[in-house]
Parts: sequence; structure tokens; C-alpha cells
Amino acid sequence: MYRMVVSPTRILNNTYVQFDIGKDYFGINLLQRSYLTLTEMDVVKCRGTDIMNCPAEQAVYSTEVDSCALSLYFQSTRARERCKRKVISRPPQARLERYGSTVLYYLAEPQTLHLQC
Repeated sequence: MYRMVVSPTRILNNTYVQFDIGKDYFGINLLQRSYLTLTEMDVVKCRGTDIMNCPAEQAVYSTEVDSCALSLYFQSTRARERCKRKVISRPPQARLERYGSTVLYYLAEPQTLHLQC
């Protein structure tokens, strides 16, 4: 199970564009033949850590059915066609988030960071 985090991209001065992915989580089977997308509320209903066991309330799609989430997962150029985008007219706030052992940060402008672990 992957949490999908979308960061804005600058397109002009103080104008940014961001993919609107709809759901927060993406799960794909080991053989990469089927996948599903889940909201935060859907994931709360799931049990397990390494292997997630979720109620059968969501559609499971074949990877032959292309979608925004699947295009982003496979880093496909089709993501531009498949994903809705929204324009943001003010700079997004800086973000620093921890997801397990991964720390994700986003800054609208290039800056020097000094991290101490």
C-alpha cells in the first residue's frame, strides 16, 4: 500500500499546477496485474501492516485499465492525459512529513537545508 503525495509544480511566477488524484492510497498486487485506490477512511478499516486485509468495499481494477494513479505509479507520460489538474495562484506552504522511515519535504523555492539526524 502506498500513500500518494502530490506536490505542486511551478508553471509561471506565482502560479502552480497540481494533480488532483482523488484518493490518498494506492495498492497494487505483487505481480502488478491488479490495483485499487483507497481514501484515508477506507484504509482505517483495513487490518495488518505488511499485508493489508481490507473489507471488500472497493473496486479492484486490472492494470490494463489505465488511470491517473496507475500512470503516476508507473511514471507514465499518460499521467498528463489521465489526471485532473488544478491551478494554484499562491505559493504552497512548505511541508515536512514523516511516513514510517521516510521523510518527505516540499519547498516552493530552492533553499539550502541543514538536516541533522
